[in-house]
Amino acid sequence: MVTRRAVLQGLGGGGLAALAGTAGLTALANRATSGGPLFTFVSMPDFMNGDVADLSVLPTWDGGLNSVNQSWWDAIDTCLGAVGAHEPDAVFVAGDLVEGRWNIDSDGRRLFGPVSQGTDRESVAQCQAAITVAGNLHYSTYADLFASRGLSLYPALGDHEILDDRPGPLNQRWSPSGHTRGAPDNRYYLVDHCKDVWAREFTRPEGLARFARRPHGSAAEWTAYAVSFADSLTLITVDVFTRRRSGVHLGVFEGQLAWLKDEIRKARQRGHFVVVQGHVPIMSPYRWIASGRLQLPERRDSSLYRALDEHGADLYLCGEVHDSTVIQRGSHAPVQISH
Repeated sequence: MVTRRAVLQGLGGGGLAALAGTAGLTALANRATSGGPLFTFVSMPDFMNGDVADLSVLPTWDGGLNSVNQSWWDAIDTCLGAVGAHEPDAVFVAGDLVEGRWNIDSDGRRLFGPVSQGTDRESVAQCQAAITVAGNLHYSTYADLFASRGLSLYPALGDHEILDDRPGPLNQRWSPSGHTRGAPDNRYYLVDHCKDVWAREFTRPEGLARFARRPHGSAAEWTAYAVSFADSLTLITVDVFTRRRSGVHLGVFEGQLAWLKDEIRKARQRGHFVVVQGHVPIMSPYRWIASGRLQLPERRDSSLYRALDEHGADLYLCGEVHDSTVIQRGSHAPVQISH
């Protein structure tokens, strides 16, 4: 059985190797019998938290500023080259792959099509069309950056994939009122479409399900999934953004919650080390830099934390805060690594 302590402290007898975060937060556990890991993964949430793609391929290209240049490609190559040097079996990215404010055209170039922030049918349809164009381009570019280097990518949904949050109470960062601080804001009405565009690249490419283990019939069917590796580790990716009438609530609920509990139980029965990845932290305090500091408002009273704790998850990997902190509340409790 792989233990939390072995993974976090690098003690022998575990059988996993983990590299958490681009800043180099590492946790290594070597297999005692052979000196090598059973499975190696890299966790790098919030990579890149920016829109990186060659806009000149668009039919609407106007010859102006692009969102990438050779310096960007060189930097990405250096970064992913460092990741690839560890020869990971998988790369986990717990959200914020892009900047994603695709319902706004700040310079009026209409590269993805016309947009406005109204909640009327025409405005919402315009934004949906623009999000589709932008998402298809940026997500396919993102996926290819990993695939072309032989890196197997397992992403989660972040707030930037649903047009980014805005200041306000934690469960009201996407306002169903159609306004934020008096300005028109239709992000709430576009959340489901944004998730669908993300899923078309990462969980339902060409309409085919990539992951059989997912919360069938729930709102998170195409944004949550589970997969096991080397008969030693199970990764469960959750969608922590639940759209309700009152706003987008942070956490895991209803059908997705029941599925999560079942996946943890089954993984533990198989003797697997259980990693859950979601975009936002559950526990605090944590270090943070330049972040909106989304987190579960109920913290350890949340349904997500209780599921992790009661059913025996080992690690909860999250991003959002752009810095690294490890938290564990009790020797047998799940370990949260925000990074």
